[in-house]
Order: sequence, then C-alpha cells, then structure tokens
Amino acid sequence: LPLPADRRLQQVCTALMADPACAWTLAEWAAQSAASERTLARLFKEELGMGFGAWRQRLRLAHALERIGRGQPLGKVAADLGYASQAAFSAMFKRTFGLPPGRFLQARRHVDPGQVVE
Repeated sequence: LPLPADRRLQQVCTALMADPACAWTLAEWAAQSAASERTLARLFKEELGMGFGAWRQRLRLAHALERIGRGQPLGKVAADLGYASQAAFSAMFKRTFGLPPGRFLQARRHVDPGQVVE
C-alpha cells in the first residue's frame, strides 16, 4: 500500500490505518486536515496513484487478508472494517480478487511458496 509524503495526507492515511472502519468522507477529512477536499483528492492521485476511495479499499483489503489468514470469522472482519454485512464484504472481495474470501484463501494455500500469484 503506497504511503504519502505530504503531511496533510499522512494525517488522513495514518488515521485510517489506525481505524480502517472509519466511514468519514474526503470532505470530512479535509475539514480536519487544513486542506480542501479538492487538494486532498489531487494529492491522493498525485502521491498515491489512486483516489481516496480506492486507497481506503486497498487498506481495508490488506487488513482483511491478514485477519482472515489468522482465522478470524468473516462476519467479524467485515464489521471491524466498516462493512454493513458479511455479504457486502464478500461481494467487494470477490469483485477485487475474482473469488470469495474462503476460496481465495484455499487457492493461496495450494500455491508453491516460491510461485508468484497474480
């Protein structure tokens, strides 16, 4: 997950890493970071190569993979990451990785550790 150099963007990203379930909009983050919403949106694209929503989703996915890998129940992972339901989380996961969480992890377990998975 790319991280920013700009201090205003660092504030936003650090806070989201501490609480990935936070549902604040970019406008709400702007009010807290001494930058306009437009400036934050531009900084996300310039420094991180993606928009705010995409970055937050990647952050949540990184947390999800780690937690699921430790055996946490999907419902708990979904709730902890701010999803309204396990079904909503699973749908997002499948859209991103092409497999539901359980099948994704099964596929990862059957890959040779030296093999790159794309």
